[in-house]
Amino acid sequence: MRALWTSAHGMAGQQTRLDTISNNIANVNTTGYKQQDVNFKDMLYAEIQQTQQNGNLQGRQTTSGVRIGHGVLAVGVSQLFTQGALQSTENLLDVAIDGPNAFFEVGIFNNGVQTDNAYTRDGSFAVGYDRTNTPYLTDSAGNPVLDTAQQPISLDGFDLATLKIEQNGMMTAEAAGVRTAVGQLELVNIENPDTNLEAMGNNMYALKTNAAPNALTRGAYNQPNGATLKQGFLEQSNVDMIQQMTDMIMTQRAYTMNARALQTIDQMMGMANNLRNG
Repeated sequence: MRALWTSAHGMAGQQTRLDTISNNIANVNTTGYKQQDVNFKDMLYAEIQQTQQNGNLQGRQTTSGVRIGHGVLAVGVSQLFTQGALQSTENLLDVAIDGPNAFFEVGIFNNGVQTDNAYTRDGSFAVGYDRTNTPYLTDSAGNPVLDTAQQPISLDGFDLATLKIEQNGMMTAEAAGVRTAVGQLELVNIENPDTNLEAMGNNMYALKTNAAPNALTRGAYNQPNGATLKQGFLEQSNVDMIQQMTDMIMTQRAYTMNARALQTIDQMMGMANNLRNG
């Protein structure tokens, strides 16, 4: 039975990895998407001890204890937060982050009340409207993008055709013919985002409840080697298509090998059962 479970766990783990690879390939053109990978760990080993008499046979080269594994287990999915390539769009509302560990901050609202904050690398911004029909800056999912005071950025009265966003996030545009400050985009720095962030969907992340106390630092522009913004650009996904296709083939082969092992074990158990009954 141990062999059956070992093969079954192997199939389940490879299926999880295949699903993850498929998700990476599907998001190869998603702005700011970060590649995912599956983490595996060995299951408990069983050690079979032999008697001292048998363990000291003349000429024996191996140890007397035999360790038998029980396969592997997929324990989680991690993300690779490396910088993606920047692509020019010439859209004034598109903003790319140039630098690691930096994220835009967006507000999560429920019935007009801000209930939480989220973080994203997707700078394909748009114009949304609140209940009073006031325009404000939103992300691609319609969530308000926050300024350095953690407030939505109002675009009321501004000519967006004149919008300018500096490297430090300062936004200006003409209002009644006069260039006026709109606000400053918040940019937070998150140390070790692969361990301190969890995916929420829609290209957004939330800070884990067990994140390090100082994991989040505001004002990422002011950090050593801090990130900067580039207006009219978008960050592409960091998915390596060649590597993903290679991993997909290897994963499919590993899944097939485990399936064949399971089938062979089933046949052997059937033969043993027939011999016993015969």
